[in-house]
Amino acid sequence: MAKNAVAFPVKTLTFKNNKIMIIKKFKPGDWVKIKGDNNAQKMEVVRYVSKKDPLTGTINNNTFVECVHYRYGERFTRTVHQNRLLKLIESGGIYQS
Repeated sequence: MAKNAVAFPVKTLTFKNNKIMIIKKFKPGDWVKIKGDNNAQKMEVVRYVSKKDPLTGTINNNTFVECVHYRYGERFTRTVHQNRLLKLIESGGIYQS
């Protein structure tokens, strides 16, 4: 685990009207890093995106996060499953890494 990262125990499923709901772990503006990769970029959460599951055909609204990071002044976006991310304690700052 990264030095400045925090792992939170998270409830993954709740039931409401006999439907399974996934809990969102991050808010827009949170700073995150990919689990297990010491050289991973520090990224900022932009929003949750909808992705269609290829096996079941259902649309997942609350599991994939669009993140942004900057390298040498260029903006890069990446869509990652929320379970692959760690929330960083220290926030923001300069977008250069």
